[in-house]
Amino acid sequence: MRTQASSLLLSFIARLAFCLAAVIVFGTSMTAHAKRRILHKEMTHLRSGDRREWSSFPERANGSKLMIPFTAEPNTKPWTLGLRRVDVKEAWQVVLNGKRLGRLFSDENDMVEVWELAPGAIVAGVNRLVIEATGERGDDVRIGGVWIDDRPRAESLGESRITLIAKDSEGQPIPCRFTILNSAGSRSAIGAQSNDHLAIRPGVVYSSTGRAEIGLASGDYTVLCGRGFEYDLSRRAIKMETGSSTELMFRVNRVVETSGLAACDTHVHTFEVSRHGDASLAERMITLAGEGIELAVATDHNVHVDYRPYLKRYKVASYVTPIIGNEVTTKFGHFNVFPATATAEPSNHKAPSWEALFKSIYATPDVRFAIINHPRDVHSGFTPFDPENMIGATGTRLDNRTLQANGLELINSAALQSDPMVLFHDWLTIVNGGQAITAIGSSDSHEVARKIVGQGRSYVYVDDTKPGEIDVDDAVSSFIAGRVLVSLGLLVDMKVNGVRSGGTLKRKVGTDSDGPSKEAVEVEVRVQGPAWTTAERVDLFANGCLIRTREIPEQRRRIAGVKSTVKWRLGRMSHDIHLVAVARGPGVRGLHWPVAKPYQPSSTEWRPFVFGCTGVVRIDADGDGQWKSARELARDVMSKTDGKLKPLLAELRNYDPSVALFAAEQWSRAGGRIGGPEATGALAVEKLSTLDAFMKFARSEGESLRAQAER
Repeated sequence: MRTQASSLLLSFIARLAFCLAAVIVFGTSMTAHAKRRILHKEMTHLRSGDRREWSSFPERANGSKLMIPFTAEPNTKPWTLGLRRVDVKEAWQVVLNGKRLGRLFSDENDMVEVWELAPGAIVAGVNRLVIEATGERGDDVRIGGVWIDDRPRAESLGESRITLIAKDSEGQPIPCRFTILNSAGSRSAIGAQSNDHLAIRPGVVYSSTGRAEIGLASGDYTVLCGRGFEYDLSRRAIKMETGSSTELMFRVNRVVETSGLAACDTHVHTFEVSRHGDASLAERMITLAGEGIELAVATDHNVHVDYRPYLKRYKVASYVTPIIGNEVTTKFGHFNVFPATATAEPSNHKAPSWEALFKSIYATPDVRFAIINHPRDVHSGFTPFDPENMIGATGTRLDNRTLQANGLELINSAALQSDPMVLFHDWLTIVNGGQAITAIGSSDSHEVARKIVGQGRSYVYVDDTKPGEIDVDDAVSSFIAGRVLVSLGLLVDMKVNGVRSGGTLKRKVGTDSDGPSKEAVEVEVRVQGPAWTTAERVDLFANGCLIRTREIPEQRRRIAGVKSTVKWRLGRMSHDIHLVAVARGPGVRGLHWPVAKPYQPSSTEWRPFVFGCTGVVRIDADGDGQWKSARELARDVMSKTDGKLKPLLAELRNYDPSVALFAAEQWSRAGGRIGGPEATGALAVEKLSTLDAFMKFARSEGESLRAQAER
């Protein structure tokens, strides 16, 4: 009896020793998964390059690479390796025992990535896992939660099964995006692959049918379901047990009213054509439908692509109307042009000048609209709106180029600016200069989940009753006329005495002997958005100058639908102007729709934002039937005063600062010296806004001269 008891005790001790040894072999601890073991738990800050990328990271990193030695027995069958990574922008690779397993997704979002290890990848004894950058460009990242599982990927990520179903308010299936977060709040690894109705990346599942069946490791999850900007967000928490099979139903409701407005993305790419990013043509069709984009412009580089056969093949043609376009990619700027004919020769991207380029663009069959893309970004060493090429205060070109685009990319959600208003003011400056140019919102998405297609978008005034059958000619005509609203998480529309974006208010009635009408101008601005975006303030600009602002009450900032309706009454106008309304708020950080960090930041500080603005409403203040820009009005004032400074300044008292700004430029071009004694004395007694306008031009011109001298 004692012998048997001793034997059992020894057996128990042996098994216990074996279990303890197994823990030591594979790292510091075991997870709740019986087959999964932690190799490196804490999140470690790594940095490539010698400069801190963002102020949210510590001054000093823990190192430039993460090296994890661990002891194990060799794997005779496929195993799985996983890790959590945050803020990865540049190229980082994963190397096991000197062999490259792959690279991390270039995706700043918090996610879990996994790799399947071939038999023999793990060797007997000490193994070495290394995560390191492959380039020298600065990148701050966090890596941790590294684990290994002695099962194949499909088994490791298939411990449980879940069926996700999305339906609209009428109970009908609807294309959507599911976001799956693990207990740490990261986008989870998923046991499924993209197919003809699913587009899948870590933690993200787009479904064209509103249904997805996927595998997950056991654990606690939060699942979110939405359909882009116009819809609410459903959220469910669930615990997945090993061997369980669960179904989750979501109701996705429209909360933003867009009747008569088509949601359009004018900047869309695919990997198969552009050869960068990761979205296949199939995945692009699915993501367009899943984000509620009704008009999609195909803009792969220097090629025409027709999405129509792909939309039909993947059964989403009823949701999306395609437009054939092209990102004409040159050494002196990128330009999205449309509509085009699939069989036509693309515009000449090797044209030697803007003059030759735009001649080629508008000679391309059917092309009527050209957008200058991300004009504050550097490509091939050239920045279209850099001070060395343009005086920022007036938009005057210094490089002998004439911008013949009729659209300007104001919001590019894949290439945001550190200052959300810099391109907005560039746009209004060009309008003040007399050029008819439409503000555009777009996504520039090349990927399934890193930069969300349709996040930045344009709303075009056109009949959208049947999203798959929108009249492209009518839509393009609205683009040209400026009947467009720009959206990044907010939608702002405006009526000026009933006139909407792209229109002109003619004020012929009500005049008196004093000249222009004293009849008030009624401005009504409406701000919409889902509950998961926040609107804090509404601003009204006249000729690019802020004239009204309104804080949105705290209790309305996060409601779904109409967040605010603001009304202003403007008094007597002494000259023609244009009005634009803007709404802003803090950006979305949630992984269901995160606003990306700037592509080429000008600061290590980053405050994400949401943004919406109207198009231009022109006011013909004197009712003469001819709207004049600030530049044209300045010419009139210069002509009326023969360019003499004191009479010029006296006349400018009747005009706003934008006219004074262009008058300063024209007076300077005529030989005047803003810093000279005559100007200093005369400006000293003028109203402050006129003085500021002259000084603003002098500073901007000086910045351009310095930039050219440093070239």
